[in-house]
Amino acid sequence: MEARPDSIASASERRGVIPCMDGVRGFACLLVLVAHSVRYFMPRDSDLRPFTAGLGKTGILIFFVLSGFMMMYHYHTSRQLSARYWYAFAIRRFFRIYPAYVFTVLLFCLFSSYTHMHWGYLPRYLFLMEFNVRTHLWSIPPEITFYLLFPLLSCALFILPVHRHGKLAILCATLFTLCLIPFDVPQTSVIGNLKYFLAGMLAAYLYLEYPLQDHLTAKQWNGLLAGCFAVFIALIAIFNNVQFRFPNGIALIWGTLVCILMLTAGPYAKGWAGAIFIHPFVRYCGTISYSLYLIHPLIIFIAIYYLERGTVGLFVTGIAGIILSGIIMHTCIEKPSNAMGKKLSGALLP
Repeated sequence: MEARPDSIASASERRGVIPCMDGVRGFACLLVLVAHSVRYFMPRDSDLRPFTAGLGKTGILIFFVLSGFMMMYHYHTSRQLSARYWYAFAIRRFFRIYPAYVFTVLLFCLFSSYTHMHWGYLPRYLFLMEFNVRTHLWSIPPEITFYLLFPLLSCALFILPVHRHGKLAILCATLFTLCLIPFDVPQTSVIGNLKYFLAGMLAAYLYLEYPLQDHLTAKQWNGLLAGCFAVFIALIAIFNNVQFRFPNGIALIWGTLVCILMLTAGPYAKGWAGAIFIHPFVRYCGTISYSLYLIHPLIIFIAIYYLERGTVGLFVTGIAGIILSGIIMHTCIEKPSNAMGKKLSGALLP
């Protein structure tokens, strides 16, 4: 029997770059920057602080979901049954994350008078043993752990002797089980954030196996999106006993809903969501988002050390410094390390 053209086994042929993915990544990064800018640049009694307090965690959860989506989208193919395939995967992900992370840790230790991250912390950070929520680097160890778990999850799903509907049911059941079980773990732990990574995997599976985005008009797609938003808000509110207290519940709700939001990011960018996420500025923020995320606290600490909180000068200088530093770090550290990872991983695969 001829394989369906949209099956995961053959879908790699149509898996190009999704333009909106950079936009979604940029949107998540902007949430983090807005939350931290308001927290540190605005006066302590600013009316904006209660409304932005949960945006930083929300942006990080979107990053987790994006990781699950992109891992599933790019690497869940018939080639994954080869060991060389996963060697190449590990090399590429290592050079994607770790060099820029190490550079950031060294930079923070070098400027310890501003960051309070002394050289004694270096081994814990370099060996990914630090899960302190007081620093933004807490999200890197779970992210790398997800990279280690993904080959196992992906291969297990691929070789399951069940139809695609059965695999979808297994993914959904696993995701909702993780949402339902009240794990007594820190919010920075792998188990505490695994549901967001799985939500991204589920979104990618839906995108590949049930490509509705290719058959709906913009009006129909926006209607479906609105309906999914309403249903998921209700489900998460019930299952997690969220009573819509801001910001305690907003991160959990958004972290789960973004898997539906990403389904709007198809190659045709239908509707208002696509229009937002293909905007050049938002997409460029997504391109340099990792560097912006890593470097922005250092610029914030230096800015508030010399400038008065709540002034226009602090806000303008801080934002400009963050963007400029992110561009420099992306150009000088992140891009070369990515290129090295692609070169080394490409040597392993035909």
